[in-house]
Amino acid sequence: MSAAEPQRPSAALVRLTDTERYLAEKTGTDIRVTPEGWKVIGLPPTLKERFNLGVTTTQIVQVDRNYSPMPRIVHLDRDEHWYQESGAWAITAKGLDLLSEAGGISWGDPEIDASAHSLFVTARGRRRGPDGTIEEFSDTKGGRYADMERKVRRERKGTLRKINKPWSNTILDDPARLEEELDKAWDDFVEHAAAKIATKARNRVVRHWLGIKSTYATGEKAKPFLVVRWVVTPDYSNPHVGKVIEAQFGAARGALYAAPTDGPLALPAAPVEASGALVEGSGTLVPDIDIDTDDLTVPNDDEFGEPIDAVPVDEPQQPAEDPPGEPEADQGTLQLDGDAERPPRPDRKYTFRQGKYAGQHVEAVLEDPEGLAWVATKTAQMRATPSRDLLLAWIAHNEGIFLTLDDLPALAARATEDAEP
Repeated sequence: MSAAEPQRPSAALVRLTDTERYLAEKTGTDIRVTPEGWKVIGLPPTLKERFNLGVTTTQIVQVDRNYSPMPRIVHLDRDEHWYQESGAWAITAKGLDLLSEAGGISWGDPEIDASAHSLFVTARGRRRGPDGTIEEFSDTKGGRYADMERKVRRERKGTLRKINKPWSNTILDDPARLEEELDKAWDDFVEHAAAKIATKARNRVVRHWLGIKSTYATGEKAKPFLVVRWVVTPDYSNPHVGKVIEAQFGAARGALYAAPTDGPLALPAAPVEASGALVEGSGTLVPDIDIDTDDLTVPNDDEFGEPIDAVPVDEPQQPAEDPPGEPEADQGTLQLDGDAERPPRPDRKYTFRQGKYAGQHVEAVLEDPEGLAWVATKTAQMRATPSRDLLLAWIAHNEGIFLTLDDLPALAARATEDAEP
């Protein structure tokens, strides 16, 4: 390895997400990290017995250190996300939307091509590839109005026959009422034609990228879906990446702590494995700690769409400690002795909704050394969320010192010593 080539993390320091650990331990999925630090995920043939696969290959290989594959498990609601079609089961548009978000697909506005005799709508999806480039795929649906009207009227008539109730049979037996019913069905379609056609085009794109089938058997309906998306995992050992991260985090840090900086900012601490309990068979992480944020409006941090509840909350993991033989990491701005300007107090008080201190205000918990040690430890373990930033701000205000995530382990250790009799 040349001197100019950035160091690669060893396999021992690359951490797996909770979903990846679940797949490896419970399903026999082969998840390995090469000595150079590249992640390789091998999906066994038996995985189809437990999951509907939303991937089009049996082996996923990382090709760029700044982008990592992230498996996600999606449970579709049996009533809301499925409908019966010709003796089989098809996924509704809402269900396909969940799968597309989990798979990292984003959408632009549909492209509408309308004339006096026809209507065509193109849906264009974007998705990050293994090397970080944005891939695009589009599909166009629509046709001549005359052809679409015949199809709508035929489908509505078939639906009335399928219902086979006294009221529907009455409509079928009365030509005038039947014509009125079919006219109404066509009018309803025309009113929302562009949106309905765009949905069909989007569904085609999702099926293409994720390998989703048009219909599934009853037994397959009960199984969750396994999809994979590519996420950004900055290579902090690369000096060029480090400069970009430093520039982006500098303004955010100043806004959070309102503290001037006299020199270059240290790189933020690498994320630590999120704490919580893994729900058996779901891959979903239930956090041990939470904050009441009902009155807080949180901006969307995900460039690929709003977060969704039906998929795991895993985040890409980076090494939390220095490789063997490297000098000890700088502990940031923690000042355990001496006075420091007190950071600004957060605007609101927040209470823990669950965990050891459920129902108690953060500020009250932090006044107890044992509570401070617990909150500092949990905050260091949390994934990057607005809740983690708020907890960090509360700790900083309570202790009267400016903090970074690097400082929390030392602060927790000091508080633990203070709490011991």
